[in-house]
Amino acid sequence: MLSLLKAGPYTIRGVSVAGIYTSLQVKELGVVLDLGLAPRGFCGTDQVFLSHAHVDHISGLAGLLGVRGMMRKSVPLRVYMPEEVVDDLREALAALGRLQHHALEFEAVGMAPGDECALPSGMLVRAFRFGTVADRPAMPVAHLTVRGRDGIWLTVEKR
Repeated sequence: MLSLLKAGPYTIRGVSVAGIYTSLQVKELGVVLDLGLAPRGFCGTDQVFLSHAHVDHISGLAGLLGVRGMMRKSVPLRVYMPEEVVDDLREALAALGRLQHHALEFEAVGMAPGDECALPSGMLVRAFRFGTVADRPAMPVAHLTVRGRDGIWLTVEKR
């Protein structure tokens, strides 16, 4: 079910079926990019970047948080997302936590276009918004770019 793709020194593991789910893990960077489903192997990752809040990109988040709770992970999952969806996603996950009688704890970090996040690997994640399909920037060889439909694009590059 999961595919593997080598991109230089990185292995991208995951799946993407348009409109159904997208979940990609770059273990060498310690990140998951979008979380439309939550394979068990993704649960040890401490940082998730969501390109946008459509269900096919976030539906695995509750499951991943539930498994991390059972694993008794000491570090809360840090979830980076477009700043305009932070409150709604917190509210949705709080409701799901009440339904299962166990809080789905995570740290929400809203990102606006131009915001950056340094990864422990020495890489940098930069959020940017995109317009129509015709406006998509080319993907430079040194970058791993993940796009979201009408959301935030994320680019991971050397600092």
